Amino acid sequence: ANNFENARKELTLIYQSIIRYDFLPKILHPRMEGLLDICPTAVDEKGETIEIKPLLGAIAANEPRIQIEFAGAAFRFGHSMVRNSYHLAETDEFPTSLHRLFQLTARGELDRGLTNAHVELDWSKFFDIRKKHPSTERAHAINTRLQPRMQQLINEISGNQDLTFRNLLRGSEIGLPDAQSSIEYILSESDGYQKIGLGLLGEKQFRDDTFFDKTGLNTEQKKLVERVINWGFEHRTPLWTYILMEPSFNQEGQYKRLGLLGSIIVAEVFRSLLLGSRTALNNPLTHPTQDKICIYKPNKQYKIKHLYKLACS
Repeated sequence: ANNFENARKELTLIYQSIIRYDFLPKILHPRMEGLLDICPTAVDEKGETIEIKPLLGAIAANEPRIQIEFAGAAFRFGHSMVRNSYHLAETDEFPTSLHRLFQLTARGELDRGLTNAHVELDWSKFFDIRKKHPSTERAHAINTRLQPRMQQLINEISGNQDLTFRNLLRGSEIGLPDAQSSIEYILSESDGYQKIGLGLLGEKQFRDDTFFDKTGLNTEQKKLVERVINWGFEHRTPLWTYILMEPSFNQEGQYKRLGLLGSIIVAEVFRSLLLGSRTALNNPLTHPTQDKICIYKPNKQYKIKHLYKLACS
């Protein structure tokens, strides 16, 4: 039992290290990575380091939690990065559609008895595992237009096939604040975020976003876009939509990273988990003792390639 518990802790720490040093630095705003540290910091527009008062405060160490802003909006940014199809291996002559992938993995209505089908999967196509063979199946940039196949995935529970509709409806049902209210609250609770330049997108930025691009829309769809604009969308924006719009306006071409608001919400939650979990990367008191460690190296910053090599060894 002790051997199992130590192995569980080591694997948990390796996984958390991958999240901290490989995954999150790729999706957080370049100036926001310091929010993950025990003493959080961020970098302002002049390159100066600013100490940040964490929004979750002392609770992080005792009661890590998933905020509704994280679960209902900020961490759903990945929906916009999914492609219509993927090449799973070098031997693939044609890409595999997203619908087919769900058939191969889902346990619900999409199953169709295909979960036991043999599928060859080359992970090096999705992760930079081999130096001379960079991954090719890159994610889309964060944006407000979901791919058609992602939009139309069937959800038997809701009975609606539109993922955008479901995300916005869920946000309304769980009482998510709009983006503007969220920013006002953050600025009132932590003045450090004001120093790094957190602020609202302007009306012109909303009008310029592809969310309001009417190209290719039919008459009814164009009317709907006009109704959204006239309703005052730029003053009370659904949090999920704002998270998707933000990257294209406050970064220089790095649209695969979250903007400031999205980064703050995501980083705050992961910081609390990395500090307050039963086995926590940022809390050495929860680690196995040195004499019981077999694989995990405390000072190593693990990446997905290390886990891949470990699984293959």
